[in-house]
Amino acid sequence: NWLTSDTLSNFSPAEKATITRYSLPGQGYSTGFNSDSLVMYAEYFNNTPGHQISEVWLNISKANSVAATDSIRVYVYGDGSSPGTVLASQKIFIREAKDSFIVKLDFNSTVPVVGNFYIGWQIWYVNKASLETRQLAIYHSPDRLLPSKNTAWYNNGSGWKPFLQHPFAPMSVSLDVKVLTTANAAI
Repeated sequence: NWLTSDTLSNFSPAEKATITRYSLPGQGYSTGFNSDSLVMYAEYFNNTPGHQISEVWLNISKANSVAATDSIRVYVYGDGSSPGTVLASQKIFIREAKDSFIVKLDFNSTVPVVGNFYIGWQIWYVNKASLETRQLAIYHSPDRLLPSKNTAWYNNGSGWKPFLQHPFAPMSVSLDVKVLTTANAAI
């Protein structure tokens, strides 16, 4: 089974995970909850044909929940020019994470994907905060400068856009997400 498994990541070993905080009067983080009301993000992955997703790891940089039911829903999206068809989803509570913590989740069984895919998430808070007490953000790579090196996406409510068009921090980055895949799902 080890021979059919793989760990997908768009980070190179030389890159250091970082986080971009909004400058005042803005609040929040470029890859998490922020004053631009961005709450949906996704990362694109190239996948070996025949491999299924067995686990997803999110490298959380900041995690703070206000209510016990504050959560994120993690999605597997099918291939396309942007995240589209939902193939699977799993909800986790923000209270289960903490700053600088890797959240590992599965989807109760392997997720069949045909070729490439996206891993995305949506942040959900029960109550609207009057002050910025809500925080959830994922680490990202340093800016790679070349648009062709971008694998990160965000959704502003009107559709998916590459991170190069981010309203506060337009950069060419990858989100710190790892995906474990296997070609031998029966085991």
